[in-house]
Amino acid sequence: MASILIVEPSSDLRDLFELVVAGLGHEAVYDIDVRPEEIDLLLVETGVVLGLDTARRLRAVRPDLPIVVASIFDRSIFDGLRAVVELLPSAYLVKPFHLDELEHAIATALEGG
Repeated sequence: MASILIVEPSSDLRDLFELVVAGLGHEAVYDIDVRPEEIDLLLVETGVVLGLDTARRLRAVRPDLPIVVASIFDRSIFDGLRAVVELLPSAYLVKPFHLDELEHAIATALEGG
């Protein structure tokens, strides 16, 4: 079982992401002040300051931490933004997406793919 930090501004989407994470047999975590070594993956909306700042902070401490971005913004918008590119996310999903895409992105990221 992996611990997955979810940083998503929409409470409805947070709840949905938690169901997906639990369905995969993992634990959802919401405390952005969690110690970096206590999480196995970050699922984040980088289109909000809190998400991007959290991802950057964790990446600085844990360069190997898998990051799955689930954003309202198309990746092409962020490709020019150095901060998002430097995160080297394992996956970048554009909302809305199918839940099986999220499941696959999480599974692949946790496997190191």
